[in-house]
Amino acid sequence: KTPRRKDAQSQNKTLPQCSSIFRSVSSALICGRFSSTKLLRKSLSWIFPIVASLLFLSAASAQQTLRWGADPSGGAPYVFNDPKHPDQYIGYEKEIVDALAKAMGRKPEFVASDWETLVSALQRNSFDVIVNGLEPTADRQKQIQFSKPYYIFQLVLTVRKDEQQIHSLADCKNRVVGTLGNTAASRLLQQEGISFKDYAEPPTAYRDLELKRIDAVIMDVPAEVFYVSKSA
Repeated sequence: KTPRRKDAQSQNKTLPQCSSIFRSVSSALICGRFSSTKLLRKSLSWIFPIVASLLFLSAASAQQTLRWGADPSGGAPYVFNDPKHPDQYIGYEKEIVDALAKAMGRKPEFVASDWETLVSALQRNSFDVIVNGLEPTADRQKQIQFSKPYYIFQLVLTVRKDEQQIHSLADCKNRVVGTLGNTAASRLLQQEGISFKDYAEPPTAYRDLELKRIDAVIMDVPAEVFYVSKSA
């Protein structure tokens, strides 16, 4: 869900269209369109590291399993329920853990956790590592250990296709933007003084956008591409 990282240097580059129904507009934000909505791709980058407890770092060699925590409600493409097998999880972060566990000679064990309690659950030793796009903020770095980043991402601002007034994040002043709570996106909106509504999972935010309950949605590029393509 976000995953969850410190700010990296901003970049300006046009991202490809997600499908024939989307269009991109280059500005301070990079834009695209979503079904009856349009998508504005934000050219800010953050990084995702793997997070480990000091206890795990000191005792890993004695373990037979690699317990990893994540909040699957953050959705695709990170870690989410397999539509064909709802009792199983898939996603590229799961693939990362599977490869890591194999290299360590351990068996991966997924522990579902709430996004808001990931850090405290790690501190309680509920699992060994967090692999869930958790940003290394200053406060978190005082509590837990972060790996080198395994992923750099950008943010995308999504608006309805018939929306003619929003062409950049600055245009969202006096509007309401949906995003996942306690993420880089929500902190960006707070920093910019833009009103926003927190969501626990991406589909609900995009649904509210379609129903005109909010004016825009800002999410990670991979999440936006996945969910918006499903709405195309």
